[in-house]
Formats: sequence, structure tokens, C-alpha cells
Amino acid sequence: MGWHAYITGVEDAPSHPPIRKPLILVVDDDYAVEELLRMCLEHEGFKVITARDGLEALMLLRRHKPDVVILDIYMPVLDGWGVLEVIRSDENLRHLPVILLTVERSPHSIIRGWDEGIDCFISKPFDPADLIAIIKRTLELKHYKEDVQGVEE
Repeated sequence: MGWHAYITGVEDAPSHPPIRKPLILVVDDDYAVEELLRMCLEHEGFKVITARDGLEALMLLRRHKPDVVILDIYMPVLDGWGVLEVIRSDENLRHLPVILLTVERSPHSIIRGWDEGIDCFISKPFDPADLIAIIKRTLELKHYKEDVQGVEE
């Protein structure tokens, strides 16, 4: 408690605004994977929201504006390819980093992911430490791009 708070009974305002935790949207229909990701990411200081299918993911994307999306390919209602197509074609979402996290390992799917603009392709099973390092690096690149765009405008 500072001297001002001691005299007035009112705490001093912090000298800088609180740092916002990055928001990660996890889109996976496998409950075990979803919970593992939530636990690991929250432990690392991220805020996590989850969706079980592509349609729910699109609603959450527009409502919460996450910093990164971790996206499975095989899901009910709307698959990951459909979600990715919407993200990359939407002016407000197209620069959103997307990490594909899937059991799919075929060269065709890996190339398709890169062609459609993913930021990283990770096959299941995966090492959570690797995923966290990739997310942190992806966020650094996102912030760098935002800074460069801000200077250019």
C-alpha cells in the first residue's frame, strides 16, 4: 500500500494497463484433446475458448476475435477445411493465425493446408511443449506484422 492509499484509503491506480492474455480458440470434436489443450494452454497463461465443430467455431470467431486458432480437420457439421476457407475469405479474419492440429498426415493434406494459408501443420499425436512454442512464435509474428502494418498506415 502506497502513502496515498494509506492516507486516503484509496489504492493508487496502476501506472500501466494490465496485459491482456492472448485468446486461443481450440476447435476439435475430441473432448480429450480439447481438455488437454485447455489445461496446457491455460497453464502457460493463455485464455482458451473451445468449439466442437466448424459452425460453432465460426460463431465464436466473430464473437470473441481470438489471437490464434488451433483447428482440427475432421469434425461434424463443418470440417476444418470449411472453417479455413471462411477465415481466409473474410476481410476481418483473413490475417488470423491458424494452426492445423490433426491426425491427417497425407502429403496432399499438408500441401493443401499450406496452399490455403495455414501458419503451421501439426500431426497428432503431438508434444504439448512443441505446440506451445509454436503458438508463442506465431503470436510474435502476428504482433510484428501488426506493428509493420501500423507503421505503413
